[in-house]
Amino acid sequence: MEHGGGKLCQTEGCGKWDAGFGACRSHGGGKRCGIEGCNTPVKLRGLCIKHGGGHTCAQEGCGRSAKVGLCRYL
Repeated sequence: MEHGGGKLCQTEGCGKWDAGFGACRSHGGGKRCGIEGCNTPVKLRGLCIKHGGGHTCAQEGCGRSAKVGLCRYL
């Protein structure tokens, strides 16, 4: 840590910043899905991808996840 601000991930050998719960996002830190019993990290709108927290394909009838616009499947 260069200037002393913030905390680092508590996983041995990791130099990333603590995203919550003592760990970086790679090691399980950060907010959790708002669905009771789901411990998956939040992606969008307080939900994980499995529970509708991601973007979906803009193609009518397709429910696959997509970063923006259309999914990669034809």
